[in-house]
Amino acid sequence: MNAQQLKNSILQLAVQGKLVPQNNNDEPASELIKRIKLEKEKLVKEKKIKADKNPSEIFRGSDNLPYEKVGKETRCIADEVPFEIPDSWEWVRLGNISIINGGYAFKSTNFTEEGIRVIRISDFNEQGFVNNKIVRHKYDDTLAAYLLEPKNILLCMTGGTVGKSYFIEKLPEKMVTNQRVATIKFLQLIPEYGNLVILSPHIQKVISESKNSTNDNISMDTIKDFFVPLPSIEEQIKIVEQYNKLLPFIIEYDKAETKNNELNITFPDKLKKSILQDAVQGKLVPKNNNDEPASVLIEKIRKEKAQLIKNKKIKKDKNESYIFRRDNSHYEILNG
Repeated sequence: MNAQQLKNSILQLAVQGKLVPQNNNDEPASELIKRIKLEKEKLVKEKKIKADKNPSEIFRGSDNLPYEKVGKETRCIADEVPFEIPDSWEWVRLGNISIINGGYAFKSTNFTEEGIRVIRISDFNEQGFVNNKIVRHKYDDTLAAYLLEPKNILLCMTGGTVGKSYFIEKLPEKMVTNQRVATIKFLQLIPEYGNLVILSPHIQKVISESKNSTNDNISMDTIKDFFVPLPSIEEQIKIVEQYNKLLPFIIEYDKAETKNNELNITFPDKLKKSILQDAVQGKLVPKNNNDEPASVLIEKIRKEKAQLIKNKKIKKDKNESYIFRRDNSHYEILNG
Protein backbone atom coordinates (compact mmCIF):
# COMPACT_ATOMS: atom_id res chain seq x y z
CA MET A 1 0.00 0.00 0.00
CA ASN A 2 1.46 3.35 -1.03
CA ALA A 3 0.84 6.67 0.72
CA GLN A 4 -2.01 7.71 -1.58
CA GLN A 5 -3.74 4.37 -1.10
CA LEU A 6 -3.38 4.76 2.66
CA LYS A 7 -4.87 8.26 2.48
CA ASN A 8 -7.73 7.02 0.29
CA SER A 9 -8.44 4.21 2.72
CA ILE A 10 -8.72 6.66 5.64
CA LEU A 11 -10.90 9.03 3.60
CA GLN A 12 -13.19 6.16 2.67
CA LEU A 13 -13.55 5.14 6.30
CA ALA A 14 -14.33 8.76 7.15
CA VAL A 15 -17.21 9.10 4.69
CA GLN A 16 -18.61 5.67 5.56
CA GLY A 17 -18.94 6.55 9.23
CA LYS A 18 -16.20 4.13 10.30
CA LEU A 19 -13.41 6.52 11.30
CA VAL A 20 -14.91 7.56 14.65
CA PRO A 21 -17.44 5.83 16.94
CA GLN A 22 -21.12 6.60 16.43
CA ASN A 23 -22.91 8.51 19.19
CA ASN A 24 -26.64 7.91 19.48
CA ASN A 25 -26.99 11.21 21.34
CA ASP A 26 -25.88 13.20 18.28
CA GLU A 27 -28.58 15.08 16.41
CA PRO A 28 -29.63 13.10 13.29
CA ALA A 29 -28.41 14.49 9.99
CA SER A 30 -32.03 14.91 8.86
CA GLU A 31 -32.32 17.94 11.18
CA LEU A 32 -29.26 19.52 9.59
CA ILE A 33 -30.78 19.02 6.14
CA LYS A 34 -33.95 20.82 7.26
CA ARG A 35 -31.89 23.82 8.40
CA ILE A 36 -29.95 23.91 5.14
CA LYS A 37 -33.20 23.79 3.17
CA LEU A 38 -34.55 26.77 5.13
CA GLU A 39 -31.33 28.70 4.55
CA LYS A 40 -31.48 28.07 0.80
CA GLU A 41 -35.09 29.20 0.70
CA LYS A 42 -34.08 32.40 2.51
CA LEU A 43 -31.24 33.06 0.05
CA VAL A 44 -33.62 32.51 -2.88
CA LYS A 45 -36.15 34.91 -1.34
CA GLU A 46 -33.40 37.51 -0.92
CA LYS A 47 -32.44 36.91 -4.57
CA LYS A 48 -28.90 35.98 -3.59
CA ILE A 49 -29.19 32.62 -5.37
CA LYS A 50 -31.57 31.12 -7.89
CA ALA A 51 -34.07 28.42 -6.94
CA ASP A 52 -33.19 24.87 -7.96
CA LYS A 53 -35.15 23.83 -11.06
CA ASN A 54 -35.42 20.23 -9.91
CA PRO A 55 -34.82 20.06 -6.17
CA SER A 56 -33.90 16.61 -4.90
CA GLU A 57 -34.99 14.91 -1.71
CA ILE A 58 -33.50 11.58 -0.67
CA PHE A 59 -35.29 9.55 1.98
CA ARG A 60 -35.51 6.01 3.30
CA GLY A 61 -38.69 4.14 2.31
CA SER A 62 -40.79 1.75 4.35
CA ASP A 63 -38.75 -1.08 2.83
CA ASN A 64 -35.61 0.54 4.35
CA LEU A 65 -34.26 1.33 0.86
CA PRO A 66 -33.16 4.81 -0.27
CA TYR A 67 -35.49 6.73 -2.58
CA GLU A 68 -35.10 10.05 -4.34
CA LYS A 69 -37.86 12.48 -5.20
CA VAL A 70 -37.05 14.92 -8.01
CA GLY A 71 -39.97 17.15 -8.82
CA LYS A 72 -43.00 14.85 -8.97
CA GLU A 73 -41.02 11.73 -9.75
CA THR A 74 -39.88 9.31 -7.03
CA ARG A 75 -37.59 6.38 -7.67
CA CYS A 76 -35.52 3.87 -5.74
CA ILE A 77 -31.78 4.65 -5.84
CA ALA A 78 -30.53 1.58 -3.95
CA ASP A 79 -28.38 0.62 -6.95
CA GLU A 80 -26.90 4.11 -7.19
CA VAL A 81 -25.74 4.90 -3.65
CA PRO A 82 -22.13 3.72 -3.43
CA PHE A 83 -22.12 2.20 0.08
CA GLU A 84 -24.02 1.81 3.33
CA ILE A 85 -23.97 4.61 5.90
CA PRO A 86 -25.00 4.71 9.59
CA ASP A 87 -28.73 5.03 10.31
CA SER A 88 -28.33 8.56 11.71
CA TRP A 89 -26.64 9.74 8.48
CA GLU A 90 -28.40 10.87 5.31
CA TRP A 91 -27.59 10.79 1.61
CA VAL A 92 -27.86 14.17 -0.10
CA ARG A 93 -26.88 15.64 -3.44
CA LEU A 94 -24.04 18.15 -3.25
CA GLY A 95 -26.18 20.79 -4.96
CA ASN A 96 -28.74 20.61 -2.13
CA ILE A 97 -26.27 21.48 0.62
CA SER A 98 -24.05 24.00 -1.13
CA ILE A 99 -23.89 26.87 -3.60
CA ILE A 100 -21.97 25.92 -6.74
CA ASN A 101 -20.99 28.07 -9.69
CA GLY A 102 -18.75 27.48 -12.66
CA GLY A 103 -16.93 30.80 -12.88
CA TYR A 104 -17.45 33.91 -14.99
CA ALA A 105 -16.63 33.97 -18.71
CA PHE A 106 -14.00 36.69 -18.70
CA LYS A 107 -12.52 37.92 -21.96
CA SER A 108 -8.75 37.83 -21.84
CA THR A 109 -8.64 41.10 -23.77
CA ASN A 110 -10.29 42.80 -20.77
CA PHE A 111 -7.65 41.74 -18.24
CA THR A 112 -5.86 44.69 -16.66
CA GLU A 113 -2.77 45.41 -14.57
CA GLU A 114 -4.97 46.50 -11.64
CA GLY A 115 -8.26 45.29 -10.24
CA ILE A 116 -9.51 42.08 -8.64
CA ARG A 117 -7.50 38.92 -9.20
CA VAL A 118 -9.04 36.34 -11.53
CA ILE A 119 -8.43 32.66 -10.74
CA ARG A 120 -8.09 30.53 -13.86
CA ILE A 121 -7.48 26.78 -14.09
CA SER A 122 -3.72 27.39 -14.21
CA ASP A 123 -3.78 29.62 -11.13
CA PHE A 124 -4.20 26.88 -8.50
CA ASN A 125 -3.25 23.33 -7.68
CA GLU A 126 -3.79 20.95 -4.75
CA GLN A 127 -1.22 22.86 -2.66
CA GLY A 128 -2.56 26.38 -3.19
CA PHE A 129 -2.58 29.38 -5.49
CA VAL A 130 0.03 29.65 -8.23
CA ASN A 131 1.37 33.18 -8.42
CA ASN A 132 2.83 33.10 -11.91
CA LYS A 133 1.25 35.29 -14.60
CA ILE A 134 -1.44 36.79 -12.36
CA VAL A 135 -4.33 38.39 -14.26
CA ARG A 136 -6.81 40.97 -13.00
CA HIS A 137 -10.12 42.52 -14.04
CA LYS A 138 -12.10 45.60 -13.14
CA TYR A 139 -14.62 44.68 -10.43
CA ASP A 140 -18.33 45.50 -10.35
CA ASP A 141 -21.42 43.99 -8.69
CA THR A 142 -22.06 41.58 -11.58
CA LEU A 143 -19.07 39.57 -10.32
CA ALA A 144 -20.33 39.29 -6.72
CA ALA A 145 -21.58 35.71 -7.23
CA TYR A 146 -18.06 34.64 -8.25
CA LEU A 147 -16.22 36.06 -5.25
CA LEU A 148 -14.19 33.51 -3.36
CA GLU A 149 -14.41 33.10 0.40
CA PRO A 150 -12.30 31.21 2.95
CA LYS A 151 -13.35 27.55 3.28
CA ASN A 152 -14.52 27.38 -0.35
CA ILE A 153 -13.38 24.54 -2.60
CA LEU A 154 -12.04 25.18 -6.10
CA LEU A 155 -12.56 22.38 -8.61
CA CYS A 156 -11.11 22.23 -12.12
CA MET A 157 -13.81 21.31 -14.67
CA THR A 158 -11.82 20.86 -17.89
CA GLY A 159 -8.43 20.07 -19.41
CA GLY A 160 -5.62 17.75 -18.41
CA THR A 161 -6.00 18.58 -14.71
CA VAL A 162 -9.78 18.15 -14.56
CA GLY A 163 -10.82 17.12 -11.06
CA LYS A 164 -7.96 18.83 -9.22
CA SER A 165 -9.26 20.68 -6.18
CA TYR A 166 -8.03 23.12 -3.57
CA PHE A 167 -9.56 23.85 -0.17
CA ILE A 168 -9.07 27.56 0.56
CA GLU A 169 -7.93 28.07 4.14
CA LYS A 170 -7.53 31.83 3.71
CA LEU A 171 -7.47 34.37 0.89
CA PRO A 172 -4.40 36.56 0.34
CA GLU A 173 -6.64 39.08 -1.47
CA LYS A 174 -10.09 39.40 -3.06
CA MET A 175 -10.51 36.96 -5.94
CA VAL A 176 -13.10 35.83 -8.47
CA THR A 177 -13.19 32.66 -10.57
CA ASN A 178 -12.88 32.31 -14.31
CA GLN A 179 -15.11 29.99 -16.34
CA ARG A 180 -14.65 26.23 -15.85
CA VAL A 181 -13.36 26.76 -12.33
CA ALA A 182 -16.14 25.51 -10.08
CA THR A 183 -16.56 26.97 -6.61
CA ILE A 184 -18.26 24.94 -3.88
CA LYS A 185 -19.60 26.92 -0.91
CA PHE A 186 -21.12 24.71 1.78
CA LEU A 187 -24.19 25.73 3.75
CA GLN A 188 -24.02 25.04 7.51
CA LEU A 189 -21.67 22.06 7.01
CA ILE A 190 -18.22 21.87 8.52
CA PRO A 191 -16.35 22.87 5.32
CA GLU A 192 -13.36 20.68 6.17
CA TYR A 193 -15.66 17.65 6.23
CA GLY A 194 -17.04 18.66 2.84
CA ASN A 195 -13.49 18.77 1.55
CA LEU A 196 -12.84 15.23 2.79
CA VAL A 197 -15.91 14.10 0.85
CA ILE A 198 -14.62 15.72 -2.36
CA LEU A 199 -11.22 14.06 -1.86
CA SER A 200 -12.72 10.67 -1.05
CA PRO A 201 -12.35 7.76 -3.51
CA HIS A 202 -16.07 7.61 -4.18
CA ILE A 203 -16.23 11.21 -5.50
CA GLN A 204 -12.88 10.91 -7.28
CA LYS A 205 -14.22 7.82 -9.07
CA VAL A 206 -17.22 9.81 -10.34
CA ILE A 207 -14.89 12.57 -11.56
CA SER A 208 -12.60 10.07 -13.27
CA GLU A 209 -15.48 8.30 -15.03
CA SER A 210 -16.98 11.62 -16.11
CA LYS A 211 -13.78 13.03 -17.59
CA ASN A 212 -13.00 9.77 -19.40
CA SER A 213 -16.44 9.69 -21.00
CA THR A 214 -16.53 13.40 -21.91
CA ASN A 215 -12.93 13.94 -23.06
CA ASP A 216 -11.46 15.64 -19.97
CA ASN A 217 -14.55 17.55 -18.90
CA ILE A 218 -16.89 17.47 -15.95
CA SER A 219 -20.24 19.25 -16.05
CA MET A 220 -21.97 21.38 -13.45
CA ASP A 221 -24.82 18.87 -13.35
CA THR A 222 -22.38 16.08 -12.49
CA ILE A 223 -20.87 18.14 -9.67
CA LYS A 224 -24.28 19.09 -8.28
CA ASP A 225 -25.34 15.41 -8.39
CA PHE A 226 -22.41 14.14 -6.30
CA PHE A 227 -23.75 11.83 -3.59
CA VAL A 228 -22.69 13.19 -0.19
CA PRO A 229 -22.90 10.99 2.92
CA LEU A 230 -23.98 13.45 5.60
CA PRO A 231 -23.50 12.96 9.36
CA SER A 232 -24.43 15.34 12.15
CA ILE A 233 -22.36 18.47 12.77
CA GLU A 234 -20.98 16.86 15.94
CA GLU A 235 -19.70 13.86 14.01
CA GLN A 236 -18.35 16.00 11.18
CA ILE A 237 -16.18 17.78 13.74
CA LYS A 238 -14.94 14.48 15.20
CA ILE A 239 -14.16 13.07 11.75
CA VAL A 240 -12.13 16.14 10.76
CA GLU A 241 -10.25 16.09 14.07
CA GLN A 242 -9.41 12.40 13.70
CA TYR A 243 -8.31 12.84 10.10
CA ASN A 244 -6.06 15.76 11.09
CA LYS A 245 -4.45 13.56 13.77
CA LEU A 246 -3.71 10.90 11.18
CA LEU A 247 -2.50 13.28 8.47
CA PRO A 248 1.06 13.73 9.87
CA PHE A 249 1.50 9.95 9.82
CA ILE A 250 0.36 9.84 6.19
CA ILE A 251 2.91 12.55 5.35
CA GLU A 252 5.70 10.65 7.12
CA TYR A 253 4.64 7.46 5.37
CA ASP A 254 4.81 9.30 2.05
CA LYS A 255 8.34 10.53 2.81
CA ALA A 256 9.44 7.02 3.77
CA GLU A 257 7.84 5.62 0.61
CA THR A 258 9.61 8.22 -1.55
CA LYS A 259 12.95 7.40 0.08
CA ASN A 260 12.32 3.68 -0.36
CA ASN A 261 11.47 4.15 -4.04
CA GLU A 262 14.68 6.11 -4.55
CA LEU A 263 16.65 3.32 -2.87
CA ASN A 264 14.95 0.72 -5.05
CA ILE A 265 16.11 2.64 -8.11
CA THR A 266 19.65 3.47 -7.00
CA PHE A 267 20.52 0.54 -4.72
CA PRO A 268 21.13 -2.14 -7.40
CA ASP A 269 23.60 0.09 -9.25
CA LYS A 270 25.33 1.17 -6.03
CA LEU A 271 25.52 -2.47 -4.89
CA LYS A 272 27.03 -3.55 -8.19
CA LYS A 273 29.66 -0.80 -8.04
CA SER A 274 30.43 -1.62 -4.42
CA ILE A 275 30.95 -5.32 -5.25
CA LEU A 276 33.16 -4.45 -8.21
CA GLN A 277 35.16 -2.06 -6.04
CA ASP A 278 35.69 -4.75 -3.40
CA ALA A 279 36.70 -7.15 -6.16
CA VAL A 280 39.46 -4.91 -7.56
CA GLN A 281 40.62 -4.00 -4.05
CA GLY A 282 41.11 -7.63 -3.07
CA LYS A 283 38.28 -7.56 -0.53
CA LEU A 284 35.75 -9.81 -2.23
CA VAL A 285 37.33 -13.20 -1.40
CA PRO A 286 39.66 -14.33 1.41
CA LYS A 287 43.41 -14.05 0.82
CA ASN A 288 45.46 -17.24 0.49
CA ASN A 289 49.17 -16.92 1.26
CA ASN A 290 49.86 -20.08 -0.77
CA ASP A 291 48.66 -18.41 -3.98
CA GLU A 292 51.32 -17.43 -6.52
CA PRO A 293 52.14 -13.71 -6.13
CA ALA A 294 50.93 -11.38 -8.90
CA SER A 295 54.53 -10.38 -9.62
CA VAL A 296 55.14 -13.85 -11.07
CA LEU A 297 52.11 -13.43 -13.35
CA ILE A 298 53.36 -10.03 -14.49
CA GLU A 299 56.78 -11.52 -15.31
CA LYS A 300 55.10 -14.24 -17.39
CA ILE A 301 53.09 -11.62 -19.25
CA ARG A 302 56.24 -9.51 -19.81
CA LYS A 303 58.06 -12.51 -21.28
CA GLU A 304 55.09 -13.39 -23.49
CA LYS A 305 54.94 -9.85 -24.87
CA ALA A 306 58.69 -9.87 -25.48
CA GLN A 307 58.32 -13.11 -27.49
CA LEU A 308 55.42 -11.64 -29.50
CA ILE A 309 57.58 -8.59 -30.30
CA LYS A 310 60.48 -10.81 -31.29
CA ASN A 311 58.17 -12.76 -33.59
CA LYS A 312 56.94 -9.41 -34.99
CA LYS A 313 53.36 -10.20 -34.08
CA ILE A 314 53.02 -6.99 -32.07
CA LYS A 315 54.99 -3.76 -31.85
CA LYS A 316 56.98 -2.74 -28.83
CA ASP A 317 55.30 -0.21 -26.52
CA LYS A 318 56.73 3.28 -27.05
CA ASN A 319 56.30 4.10 -23.36
CA GLU A 320 56.70 0.84 -21.56
CA SER A 321 55.57 1.03 -17.92
CA TYR A 322 56.77 -0.91 -14.92
CA ILE A 323 55.16 -0.34 -11.48
CA PHE A 324 56.82 -1.58 -8.31
CA ARG A 325 56.66 -1.06 -4.54
CA ARG A 326 59.52 0.44 -2.52
CA ASP A 327 59.48 1.81 1.03
CA ASN A 328 55.81 0.85 1.13
CA SER A 329 55.10 3.31 -1.69
CA HIS A 330 54.39 2.75 -5.35
CA TYR A 331 56.76 3.85 -8.13
CA GLU A 332 56.55 3.66 -11.90
CA ILE A 333 59.37 3.30 -14.40
CA LEU A 334 58.17 4.69 -17.72
CA ASN A 335 60.26 3.93 -20.83
CA GLY A 336 63.33 3.38 -18.71
